[in-house]
Amino acid sequence: MINKKSSINLFNNKQKNRLFKERLSLKKFFVFNTIFVATILAVANIVLVISLVYVVLTKKIYMQPPFLLKDTTELDYKNGVLYEETLNNFAEFFISLSENLTPENAEKRVTRLKSVLDTNFYKEFAPVLDRRVQELKANNMTRSFYISTIDTTTYGTLIIKGIRTKAIGQNILQSQKIEMVITYVSDSGITIKKIEEN
Repeated sequence: MINKKSSINLFNNKQKNRLFKERLSLKKFFVFNTIFVATILAVANIVLVISLVYVVLTKKIYMQPPFLLKDTTELDYKNGVLYEETLNNFAEFFISLSENLTPENAEKRVTRLKSVLDTNFYKEFAPVLDRRVQELKANNMTRSFYISTIDTTTYGTLIIKGIRTKAIGQNILQSQKIEMVITYVSDSGITIKKIEEN
């Protein structure tokens, strides 16, 4: 009887040891798998972040200037090829180059504006722009234009209304309401044919 008891105890101990070892091996397996999966996810996240940073830092965004449009006709305009937004962008582009000037940026902006002037209009308007630059530099003045409305409803014409100011430092020397009527063509991009002020 003692032998039977001890053999049962021995059998139970062996079974407990076997169960303990199985549990231990399962525990090790789960710990190993958890660490393995966590490591893979961490490496994947690091690769993803590095890739994202690389794309953001090396991606070039090309913005086409608003005056470089394809050849258009009045029919294209009526069919919506020259979108109002594009013409609004061109109007703002024009104002930034011709009106929003400081002694430091005037020459560069005016030179850029001259590139969108029609050849015949260039002869008339380039000297006006040059005098504008000289006046700003000589008097250390700034010139600003605050747009109130842009009318793009008539093909070949932009009407820009707003207030033009001239200032030295914080002192505003002149402030007046202006309406500019810009006549343009769009043969190989927008070209300014004429500018009238009212």
